Amino acid sequence: MKILITGGSGFIGTNFTAEAIKRGHKVYNIDNLSLFLTDYNRKSINYNFNKIDILKTEELNVILNKFKPDK
Repeated sequence: MKILITGGSGFIGTNFTAEAIKRGHKVYNIDNLSLFLTDYNRKSINYNFNKIDILKTEELNVILNKFKPDK
């Protein structure tokens, strides 16, 4: 499953991301903060990160159209 996580660099998002990757899901994290993730997430082929503000709808739409998340 492909999952888009907004705010995936915070405490809850980081833990959710790690668990989703561990279960074999592809994760795309978008966040307006600096990257704060474990080495496991950074090295996973199932992980992508983009630093954007979700209020910038044009940037968000580009990511949604490229990644096409299931959830």
